Amino acid sequence: LSSVANKHDLILILDASQLLGHEELDISNLKRCILCAPIHKGLFGIQGSGFLCVSEDLMLTPILEGGSGNESKNQQMPLYLPERLEAGTLPSPAVISVIEGIKFIRKQGISEIRRKMQLISNRYADILRDNKSCVLYEYNESLISFNVLNKRCSEVAYEFSKCGIAMRSGLHCAPLAHKVLGTENIGTVRISFSYLNKACESDAFFKALKNITSL
Repeated sequence: LSSVANKHDLILILDASQLLGHEELDISNLKRCILCAPIHKGLFGIQGSGFLCVSEDLMLTPILEGGSGNESKNQQMPLYLPERLEAGTLPSPAVISVIEGIKFIRKQGISEIRRKMQLISNRYADILRDNKSCVLYEYNESLISFNVLNKRCSEVAYEFSKCGIAMRSGLHCAPLAHKVLGTENIGTVRISFSYLNKACESDAFFKALKNITSL
């Protein structure tokens, strides 16, 4: 994709929301590339912030300007990065949280994080496969989507919440993905895993699912 973009003088924008923290990623050799992601998913940061990683050969024009804190006499934003794109006061708590999150990831190791999360997701997937009232869709080590036959996905998620198990229902900000699955009109129930989850938690999931599908 990067080669095609360069050939046509386009900028490649890579959304790594679900990737960072779960896979090794090297964009150092990519030209005219922007990497964007939130910090609250695989990077263990707090909600409400994200970042752009911009190739050195790109100069972006900011939409909002003012208060860079570096060149107070200049009425325009500075030309150098990252200050050119950082108007106003940065969310320091978020910055600190993602730094600590990255330290944690490096300490654990990407391969170990993937190994544990794959083990957990496979365990949940097996539970869903064995339940004839459930439809299991394609999944990976961090996300599983499913439905319970003859029940709305919102109803299923609500029943799980009463058991102390938090899930999300609906289209999950990905209507085109649901179009591929054929669930654009019904949505799905989504389980999102973290390295901090424990395999033994699947016992509570199994019990709750059994009760919900028998209602």
